[in-house]
Amino acid sequence: MTASSTVKAVGTMSLSVAGKYAVITGAGSGINLAFARLLLEKGCSVMIGDLALRPEAQQLLEQYPHPQPGSSDNNDTNRPSALFQETNVASWPSLSRLWSSALSYFPRIDIVVPGAGLFEPAWSSFWHAPKTESNPDSESRDAADADPGSAVAPGAVMKETVADGRLQTPMWSEDPGKKHMTQGEGVELFLEPGEVARGMLELCENPEYGNGTILEVSKGATRVVPLYRAGPPSGVGVVLPRLAENAEKVWKKLEGPGLKI
Repeated sequence: MTASSTVKAVGTMSLSVAGKYAVITGAGSGINLAFARLLLEKGCSVMIGDLALRPEAQQLLEQYPHPQPGSSDNNDTNRPSALFQETNVASWPSLSRLWSSALSYFPRIDIVVPGAGLFEPAWSSFWHAPKTESNPDSESRDAADADPGSAVAPGAVMKETVADGRLQTPMWSEDPGKKHMTQGEGVELFLEPGEVARGMLELCENPEYGNGTILEVSKGATRVVPLYRAGPPSGVGVVLPRLAENAEKVWKKLEGPGLKI
């Protein structure tokens, strides 16, 4: 499962994205691009933070241009616009520039979607953990941070997440190590990015979804994941045949040489 989180300001905020302002990382393609497009169609302006834009994302910026200073378009406050700030989410200075850039164009930020992510190759997974300079003997014995800090949730902010099934996005179809999973048996079970984007919009606008909601999106269905005793995902497209094959390979490795820790 993958997940995209949505943080929205609440209080006096109406349950409509029209006239609002969003910052979305990872919206250069995939789910977050679909969500950015949906927000713009609903009247919400968007600042995209990503390493680069795919052609379809560039077209979105051209379709919803931000008015230039002194332009007559500045008088149309109801017209949404799309902007892009090159951003590396692994860099705090880069994230700070994204935030500052958004506030230089928008009067405020109502919706934040930390949607960018990395799709690591199989060799970098838990089952193939590399040794480190601080831990040359065992993959599982790196020293823990004695003071990890704490998270504060102000009363005027709501945090919600969408958990989706497997999606037909460039992260799958263009990755040399994973594109074979998008072919052959089970390919029809892949979700389209627009299906997940609609679930994300529901989290923003539907008052039934409160703070902390995890909305699971599978092929043609959604469910709210309960806080306790949540059953495993069971919707269509949650597990694909090719992924099941990969899981079987992991089990066979564990039954043979095992996992050294």
